[in-house]
Amino acid sequence: MITEKIRTSLVWIYKDHILGFWAQDLKSNHPEKIYFFLPGGKPNLGESLINAVLRETLEETGLSPNLIFDYQGMPKQCLKTYFMEWGNIMYYCKTTYFFSQSIPNAHPEKIKDADYHQGSLWLPICQIHEAMKETPIFLNHLKEF
Repeated sequence: MITEKIRTSLVWIYKDHILGFWAQDLKSNHPEKIYFFLPGGKPNLGESLINAVLRETLEETGLSPNLIFDYQGMPKQCLKTYFMEWGNIMYYCKTTYFFSQSIPNAHPEKIKDADYHQGSLWLPICQIHEAMKETPIFLNHLKEF
């Protein structure tokens, strides 16, 4: 069975680093695997995608992003669809990616917002291929941006 999931995610690059966090799927058949994810998640009932990405980024990293807007005042965004297994459940995800501007001296806080969350960080972009080896679909999304 496949479950559909609406999600948001944030691409925030700052000084050749990308914001994200380490996650561990404790319910999978391979709980030893560690994943690098961009901040984001599921909107709450009635919550806009923009508010969801801002809330999720704050919850997962302790940081509040400044989203990038186009000349018409609309947030820069991109919708991607993909399949992903998490917790031994296969999801069909519809993720709207938003983009953030740099903020000097922005450092993620130590966060423990869920059991799977293993710490947020600014990952050097030169390490992104190794960090995302378990989730190549996300790496392909980043290449497209």
